[in-house]
Amino acid sequence: MLAAEPRSAARQLARLIDGTAEAGPDGSWQVASGPERGAFVFVDRAGLARRHPGLALDHLPAEGGVGLTLEVADLKAAAACVGALGARSAGTITVAPDAATGIILELAAV
Repeated sequence: MLAAEPRSAARQLARLIDGTAEAGPDGSWQVASGPERGAFVFVDRAGLARRHPGLALDHLPAEGGVGLTLEVADLKAAAACVGALGARSAGTITVAPDAATGIILELAAV
């Protein structure tokens, strides 16, 4: 989730779902969506750029949902599925927004 003020945005969501906002080591803020489920991660534009260096972010909205991270059991198979659209790094494959319905799609090894 892209937010001008990640801490405030995370705290607001945490209040809405009776959760807790926790600070990440990189300036991000996280709110768990429930036990054994994913978390909402809030970052500002600079934090998003640090997480995805070289990725064009200029067409993303100023705030809101801009990415989705899915854990995959077989990173090699995931790479084969996305082909040349995916940029591979240690443990992840990232598909740029212009190739993934307008969001950053990150496939991460379990």
